[in-house]
Amino acid sequence: MSSAELEAERDELQSQINQIQGRVDDTYRLDQEKIDLRKSKVRLENDLNRLRDEKRALLETKDKLQVGLDNEIERAAAKENRLSAEIDQLQDRLFILSEKRDHELIAAKSKAERLELRTQELEALLDNQASIRAEASTSPDFSILRRSLEDARRQERDALERESTLKASIRDLKTRIVELERENHELKAKALSTSSPKVSPSTPLKVQEELRSLRSQLLDMHRAMKDIKTQNHELQHASVNEEERRDLHDLLKSSTLEAESLAVRLSERDTRVHELRTHLRRVRDERALSIKKADAARHELESLQARYEALLEELTQHSERKGRHAKEIKGLGKEIMWLKARLVREEKFRQDLAWSKGLMELGERVRIACNETDLKMIAEMGVKPNSPRKKFDARLKLKAVACMALAVCRMQLMSAEWKKLKKLGEGLRKAKGEVLKKRESMRRKALTD
Repeated sequence: MSSAELEAERDELQSQINQIQGRVDDTYRLDQEKIDLRKSKVRLENDLNRLRDEKRALLETKDKLQVGLDNEIERAAAKENRLSAEIDQLQDRLFILSEKRDHELIAAKSKAERLELRTQELEALLDNQASIRAEASTSPDFSILRRSLEDARRQERDALERESTLKASIRDLKTRIVELERENHELKAKALSTSSPKVSPSTPLKVQEELRSLRSQLLDMHRAMKDIKTQNHELQHASVNEEERRDLHDLLKSSTLEAESLAVRLSERDTRVHELRTHLRRVRDERALSIKKADAARHELESLQARYEALLEELTQHSERKGRHAKEIKGLGKEIMWLKARLVREEKFRQDLAWSKGLMELGERVRIACNETDLKMIAEMGVKPNSPRKKFDARLKLKAVACMALAVCRMQLMSAEWKKLKKLGEGLRKAKGEVLKKRESMRRKALTD
């Protein structure tokens, strides 16, 4: 072997070695990429598992928070229901007390009128006896009596002022209680209408604490009024010793109590009127809302009723249309059969007519040929036939023309009718073919479905 061949073989081997080395490098690179991809896959799977665990933990936390929120909402609703029941009971008791006080007020008014008449009679009697009582022992007693009576009236006036102040504060507290009840009702409506976990249960607790404090203040006020009434009663009893002073004191006390009860009655009535107006306003709002909801429900019901009636009518029309279509198909089939029979009869009639016409033409041609043959035979025999005398008959000619015209008209009418029937027969064949195609397509569609 020459050196050139050796060098060529060496170059070829070197190129093969280079190719093998390149393939090895590519294989190593692919293996490295596979390893990297496998590592990335493992890392992503770990991240995915971690995210799934976090998601599961968050869902569990969410479920726990939701359960806790539902429990808190149920407890708050139970507390609100209990407070509402308590408020309703208090309102019922207040209404019963107001009814009793109305009856007492009527009785007190009648008694006040009687006592007023008695007071006028006693004052007239005192005025008449003032000139008669001139003894020294009687005059100081009467002045002492009047002084003690004025002191008692002054103390009673102070007590009434304090009592009116306490009543005003009680009215304010009752108004505040009504406002807090309305706020409690609104908070209850908001708590029932929302399910957000951000709702804080601190507001009903504040309202309950404020209600509790106001009730305690109201009890303190009632206790203070009771103490003041007790002191007033003791002062009145201490200031009266004799029978006449007892009568005057009873009269004054009854008048004061009646005035007090009247004032309390008026204040309670005003409070009750305010509460009733608030309740009436709330009831009107709820009634308006209920009317709106009822109207919306009625409109929705009407729309649903209209849709139901439309669907029912469409279903009825579809069934009627289906029945009518079946009847039309049945009638069309019968008409096709009748027209087919008529067409066969007309074709047979045409064939018979053509055969009769051909037979008549053949007979005429035979007759003409026979006449010509007879004439030839007579001519060959040397006999000359007499020329027939032509007779002209106008009636026969007119009759022949009329018969020909009638025959032509009849043939034209029959030809036009035959064209119409032929066209109708072709249309019926096409319609029958379309109906059969539709039936076949529907059958195939049903089989495929």
